[in-house]
Amino acid sequence: MSYIGSLGRFARAMTRSRQIISGILAGVALFVALEFVPDGDLVIMIGGALLLLFGLIWGTRLPLMLRVFITACTFYWGYIACLIGRTMQPGLTGYTVGMALSVFVIYGCWPGIALFRLWRPKIAAGLLCALLPVAFTLAAVVAGTEEYLFIRKYHDTGVGVTKRWTVSNHWLSYDKDAHRLDGSD
Repeated sequence: MSYIGSLGRFARAMTRSRQIISGILAGVALFVALEFVPDGDLVIMIGGALLLLFGLIWGTRLPLMLRVFITACTFYWGYIACLIGRTMQPGLTGYTVGMALSVFVIYGCWPGIALFRLWRPKIAAGLLCALLPVAFTLAAVVAGTEEYLFIRKYHDTGVGVTKRWTVSNHWLSYDKDAHRLDGSD
């Protein structure tokens, strides 16, 4: 409990805007660092679950910076869920949109319920309503960018089954003669 107290004293010394910016920057730093960790998915699942539990227990008593950090992690979790569904096949098709929404409903939206413990009801409802559109848009942009860069890289030579850099257990291939991108989970 003394750790939370010292974190609270540190946070009270900062202005509200600095706490918000610090929470967002800490979240972004964590997300970038997780891209370089082997088994980053496992770290996300375990770490995210612990953060959500932490948020559920202490709720609004947590310093603003930590609540913003947990909220950013919730949005990242939703993004990862949408990305897993979106990368089941190349392209933004009915199937990939449906899979992104399905995986989001199964894994991504449940951490959003913790927002009601971290924030006042109006703010929590707004954040929860923004969770799916933000997560899906980011996932669609990242997966689309990966596919575009993959085609550009292998346009002249083509390539067989290659792991995706976004979701390593999904793959892409490019047939240069047919100009066809293919992929699966």
